[in-house]
Amino acid sequence: MMNEAYKEFTSDGRFGKVKGVDAKSDAFPLPYYNEVTKYAISQGLTYPIIAAFRAIVSYDKNTGYAKFNLDPFNVWRKSRSKLVKNTIEISRQLGNNPQSTGKSVTLWAQNYDAVNSIQLQMQLTVLQNRVR
Repeated sequence: MMNEAYKEFTSDGRFGKVKGVDAKSDAFPLPYYNEVTKYAISQGLTYPIIAAFRAIVSYDKNTGYAKFNLDPFNVWRKSRSKLVKNTIEISRQLGNNPQSTGKSVTLWAQNYDAVNSIQLQMQLTVLQNRVR
């Protein structure tokens, strides 16, 4: 979850103090992940992160379906710190405005590149293991 990723790159660890994040007293289910949280997070902060996973989606012309090329949860574990850090840093540069953050083309590109880099690293590992 985003609060855990936030704590990976900051020493203060106060995710609820980030503009666009509201700490709640009761936990509630997350719409995109089978977990609960005590943080309501602005869509302007979540969409650029979720959209980054386009990098690991492909479209099958034969079936007409899109599919993940890699396990998105594994990619999340490997990229979450970078994705959340990118998002929070851009938000701060834009005056802590979550709506502006969600519209930042630069942020969307950075997050996409971060996920794509993880994908490439994982593919390289597979190829290296085949050679051995």
